[in-house]
Amino acid sequence: RGAEGVGHDFPAAGRTRPCHKPPLSLSLTVKCDCLGFNGSGTLFFFFEYVTIKECAMNDEKKLKIYVDTSVIGGCLDDEFKNWSNKLLYEFKIGLYIPVISQITEAEISKAPKEVQDILVELTGYQYEIILETEESVELALRYIQEGILSKNFEDDARHIAVATINNVDLLVSWNFKHIVHFDKIRRFNSVNLREGYKPIEIYTPMEVVSYEL
Repeated sequence: RGAEGVGHDFPAAGRTRPCHKPPLSLSLTVKCDCLGFNGSGTLFFFFEYVTIKECAMNDEKKLKIYVDTSVIGGCLDDEFKNWSNKLLYEFKIGLYIPVISQITEAEISKAPKEVQDILVELTGYQYEIILETEESVELALRYIQEGILSKNFEDDARHIAVATINNVDLLVSWNFKHIVHFDKIRRFNSVNLREGYKPIEIYTPMEVVSYEL
């Protein structure tokens, strides 16, 4: 913003600020080039703001996004299909790296064939699969013991736990009752911090996809 920027911590000319993670709301890359002084002695800068999408595409470490079963099934649900399919497209073009677990695979194996086919398509992209361990099972039990979820919804706790243990960048879900709910997220992360894990970011696909593609 012209001379108003004097005194702020600008990057050196031609340098790029790194993107910070978790980076969904305010992650911008700023490129700054000094244009020199005008006749009155005012120093001018040129700023170029690079979008989150471009940042993720250019960054060596792409975001790893854990995908739960509801997101895959959402591809065929009238309420959610636009956003689920948009996220799958962004996986396809390499904007993000999808992460799935044995839990997701087991749940999808019981779903109709058209849902199973979506998982097959997803695994045709660059993706990662993570495994449940004794450590993640124990963390899931902690969530249940804290009363965040009941034993009837142990699989939802297992999704959160395995994603947490494996340090994914964020988890996406359409499960508003048990996962994507501000109080549940707060309580999951309270347990995570107490047990020595970092907080997990949880969003719906609608909050993650780029609106520019």
